[in-house]
Amino acid sequence: MSIGFLKVQAVTSRGFVPVADATVTVTGAAGVPLNLLNLQLTNDSGQTQPISIDTPEQSESQSPNGEQGWTDVIVTVSHPDFDSVTVRTVQIFPGVTTLQEAVLIPRSAPLGTPAESETFNVPSQGL
Repeated sequence: MSIGFLKVQAVTSRGFVPVADATVTVTGAAGVPLNLLNLQLTNDSGQTQPISIDTPEQSESQSPNGEQGWTDVIVTVSHPDFDSVTVRTVQIFPGVTTLQEAVLIPRSAPLGTPAESETFNVPSQGL
């Protein structure tokens, strides 16, 4: 196994202002139940610390019949003042830091009611 890295950037939909103290949950995309890989809050710049994620060896994906050359994860970003965002099939490559942006929309529902959520799927690489 190799290691890839993920950083998540949470910003508002209005002016791309960083969102501090957003909860970022990273889970593995395969298997049931989903396995928790990382849970942390964003800093004042709206970013997480780099998250280490196991990936396949780069050499294992070099042939046409080789395995997928990355690891898929699911990233969910939530904050009490915003609707949550889930991004599925975020691709983490060996030796590379992936930056996943999450654009959060201010909540329109009153506090105490469930927040809305939006889900995005990242298309698979054609490698």
